[in-house]
Amino acid sequence: MFVFLVCTAITLFVTGQAVVNLFRDRFPHAADLATLSIFYYGVPLAVAGYFDLNYDHMAFLAPFAADQELALYSIQHIAFALMALQIGRAVARRIPPPKLSWFGNSGVLTFERVRFGFAGLIGLIAVGVYLFGTREFLAGYATEGLDATGSTGNAVVYATLEFMGLTIAYAVILGICVGRIPFKLLILTCLAIMLVILAIRAKRLEIVSAFIPPAFILLSRRTAISSTSWRVIAGAIAVFVLVVVSAVRADAELGWGQGIFLFFSEGLYAGHSLPGITERLQTQTLGYEYGVRFINSLTGFIPRFVWEGKDEMVYAGNLALKGVAPLGATSFLAEVVLQGGFGAIAICYLIMGFAFERIMHFQNGWDEFLKRGYIPARVGAYLIAVAIFVPHFRDGIIPAVKLSLQASVFFILLSGLRITSAARTGAGPSGSPNPSSAASIAA
Repeated sequence: MFVFLVCTAITLFVTGQAVVNLFRDRFPHAADLATLSIFYYGVPLAVAGYFDLNYDHMAFLAPFAADQELALYSIQHIAFALMALQIGRAVARRIPPPKLSWFGNSGVLTFERVRFGFAGLIGLIAVGVYLFGTREFLAGYATEGLDATGSTGNAVVYATLEFMGLTIAYAVILGICVGRIPFKLLILTCLAIMLVILAIRAKRLEIVSAFIPPAFILLSRRTAISSTSWRVIAGAIAVFVLVVVSAVRADAELGWGQGIFLFFSEGLYAGHSLPGITERLQTQTLGYEYGVRFINSLTGFIPRFVWEGKDEMVYAGNLALKGVAPLGATSFLAEVVLQGGFGAIAICYLIMGFAFERIMHFQNGWDEFLKRGYIPARVGAYLIAVAIFVPHFRDGIIPAVKLSLQASVFFILLSGLRITSAARTGAGPSGSPNPSSAASIAA
C-alpha cells in the first residue's frame, strides 16, 4: 500500500499544481492540460480498483479493472508519465528561447481566406450530415450512420467542428489586430451549429475541442473576464453542462452522488484500457508494438478519399485491443505502455513535455506582434495542442496524432504562414493593409 499511496500523492501534487496554473496563467499551459488529462483517464479507476470502490456496481466493466495488483501498476505508470512530462518541461526551460520567424498577418488576403474558411466549413458540415444519413444523424447519440458512408460522414462532421473552433479563434485574433471582431454573423452561425449538434448527438469531446480555441484567446485578454474568479466560474459552468449531457445520454436522474459519478465516469471507463493492456502484456496475450502505432498514426493522416482502404491497415491493431476497452474508449497513456512499457513512457512524455514548453514561447512579444499585425505561427501549434491533441488522449495515439496533423495543414492554409524577418526587427508589416482597411473588409 505504501507504494500506491506514494504514487497517488505524486499524481495529486503534480495535478494540483497544474490546476492552479490553469486558473492563474494568461494562456493555459499545454503540459498542464496534458497533466489533467493523464490524471483523469487513469487515477480515478486506479483508486477505485485498489480500494474496491464500485459505485452502484457501475465503476468496473471488466474484472481486470477491480484487480488490486493491476491498479498498482496503473498508478505507477501514471506517476512516471507525469514526472517525465515535468522533466521534459524543465529541460526545455534550460535552453535559450526560440526565435520566432513564422507569422501570419492581418492583411486583406488573410481576411478573405478566413471568410472562405467559414463558408467552406459550414458546407462541409452539411456534406458530413448527408454522408452520415440525415435521418440517422437527427435520431440522436446512439444511432449509427449509413453502412457505406456513415463512418466518413461522422469523421467529416466532427473534424469540421474542431476546424471551426480554430477558425473562430483565428478570427478573434485578427479582431484584436484590427480593433474589432470580424465575421460576427459567420461566427454566430458556427456557434449555433456546434450547439445544435451537441443537443442532437450529445458528443462532448468534439464540442469541447471546438470551443477551447476561441475561449482561450478571449480569456487571455487583460480584462476582468480573465481573472481567476471568472475562470473558476466558467470552469464550473462547463463541468455542469457536461454532467447534464452525460445524464441525458445515460437517461439517468441527476443527484449529487450520480452527478459526481457522471463527472468521473468518462475517465473511469476510458481508464479501463490501462489495466487491461497491462494484464494482456503480463499474460503475453499482447506483445509490445515498439512504436508501430505512432507510424500508423502518420499513415492515418492520408484522407479516406485518397486511400479508401486505409482503415483496414491503420486500425488493424485495434482488433487486438477488443475487450480491453469495454465501451470503445481507450487512453493515450495505455497505448504508450503498449509501445514499450516504462521505456516508451519516458521517451514519449519527455518529448511531449519539451515540445509543449517550446510551443508556449508564442507568448514572447504577443501583444506587440498583434499591434503590428503579426500572428506568430506557434499560436497555431498551441491551439492544436490544447484543443485537439490533448483532448483526444481519450481516443488513443492514432486519432490524437492524425487529427493534429490534419488540423496543422488546415491552420497553415488558413493563416498563410510565411517567414517574416520584419517582425523580429520591429519593422511594420510588409504588404499589410492598415487596420481600418482590413476591418472594413471583414465587416
